[in-house]
Amino acid sequence: MLNLAPNMYLPAQAESKLEPLGLTVSVLTESALEGLHAALSCTDNHPRNAHGFYQWAETVRALRDRLLPLGWTRRDEQGFPLVVSPSGETSLAVAKGDEGTGLQHRVPQTTSKKGPKTRKLVQRNVVQLQLFAEESVDHFDEGSLKHLGWLLLVHRDFHCQELRLELSLPEGLNADGRVSEWRERIILPAVSFDGEIGPLDLAEIPAAPEVEVPIVRRTSGGGV
Repeated sequence: MLNLAPNMYLPAQAESKLEPLGLTVSVLTESALEGLHAALSCTDNHPRNAHGFYQWAETVRALRDRLLPLGWTRRDEQGFPLVVSPSGETSLAVAKGDEGTGLQHRVPQTTSKKGPKTRKLVQRNVVQLQLFAEESVDHFDEGSLKHLGWLLLVHRDFHCQELRLELSLPEGLNADGRVSEWRERIILPAVSFDGEIGPLDLAEIPAAPEVEVPIVRRTSGGGV
């Protein structure tokens, strides 16, 4: 089997690489910034996981707001939110990346263990890439691959005060269940920011807490 080396594209190349996918640097960056602003709006009175949840949820929402008018569609697969290209050949999801996100000389991974839907996305990518490589080694054209799922990795660097992003094509998970192997990495320009918020827990959507509602039974014949 052909072992194709990963491809990495630097910020200066990002726009031209995103264009065939129907994406732009501004769409991805502005969506991620909306997510960051949502996290910054949280106060100490919000639940502990609110910062991460709002950042993740608002980034997904902002991506859909920008892409649906361009013919993309939203899809939710049992709580796993995607936005899918008009052709159906490309899907995007959002995840928090570690400190290697957006850095040329590092290999990033997701910060949280991924659930079955992310695993399915990765496995589908692997099958597509392997089948195509075996079929035509001499005429490899990734543009003809079908149904590939990309992750928009988001990382906030507190030391450098910058938001780092990359759109990357996952093809493997490590023993801890984190996505750590990539077929392609499109590194986006870093965005400087100012803020006074601690590390964000941008992970898989947390389960809603169960709320127990007390039931008060009326006594028969009783008044108010």
